[in-house]
Amino acid sequence: RYGHNKYSAVGVASYAAMCSILGDLPAVRRFRKLATKLMDMYPDGKCRVQTQFVITSFCTHLDQPIHQCLDSFIDTYDLGMRVGETHYAFLSAISYALAYSYIGLPLGPIIADMYRFEDTFKKYSETLLSQILSCHHQLALNLKGEAANPRILEGDVFSTAGVMSEPSEVHALVLRSWYAANLELATFLGSPPEAARFADLYCSIKDMDGTIFYSPWVRLNVGIAYLRMARHTGQLRRYVLKMRRRSFRFFKFWMKHNALNVQPNMLLLQAELSSLDRRATVDSVKQKYVESIQLASRTGFI
Repeated sequence: RYGHNKYSAVGVASYAAMCSILGDLPAVRRFRKLATKLMDMYPDGKCRVQTQFVITSFCTHLDQPIHQCLDSFIDTYDLGMRVGETHYAFLSAISYALAYSYIGLPLGPIIADMYRFEDTFKKYSETLLSQILSCHHQLALNLKGEAANPRILEGDVFSTAGVMSEPSEVHALVLRSWYAANLELATFLGSPPEAARFADLYCSIKDMDGTIFYSPWVRLNVGIAYLRMARHTGQLRRYVLKMRRRSFRFFKFWMKHNALNVQPNMLLLQAELSSLDRRATVDSVKQKYVESIQLASRTGFI
């Protein structure tokens, strides 16, 4: 359909990405192989950066652990800066930072890299990406114990020069990233009231263009926040209902479409829900967590 030209690799890689989200692994490998072949046939620097970013973001982790994808993100960032494809270079930098932060590696090196990335983003006036990176930079500092109040992000990271005057979509994206980061902190550090508050705030922002809707990790945190608030307050009906509306419904929808990284999160949420059942035994709840972890490890999302 796209023909043999320098842009066809990007189009084919996008098909691979879509198949990855929908869990069609044979199609992922077929489109990825074709995209790589086209990328090598037409070594246009900018198209190569775009294609590498898409393949690394959506396909590479299916065949190897996530920590082995980090070098590819950095290579894409370096190539993008050399050939002038700065936007995809910056997207690669953010993906590198997020992937590094979530797989249990020491946070010191990534914090140093984030300082470097933020300076570069600002030089190129990438306000949106800079602010989103700032959210996760501050999250890493908090988790490392380098914040006055580790349970909440310090300062208003989305109100620096320029972002408030940009279109509302931009403000919503950054604000939502800030809420999601605070939600993670409160969940990780055991503050049910704060976690539930940021879950409410995250879900209150209207999704402007669909770019944030498919975020299983955040939806999982939303559900866990409500369930832990139910345990904390004893208001089971109220918070379980919120969880079902704002988290379970999301996972059920994507389960129907066989989305690849949804089922482990769904199992984890079910395990968390079963822990509220007074009739459940410790062993039965533990078994649900084990099943979730085993499935995640088999599908590469751990």
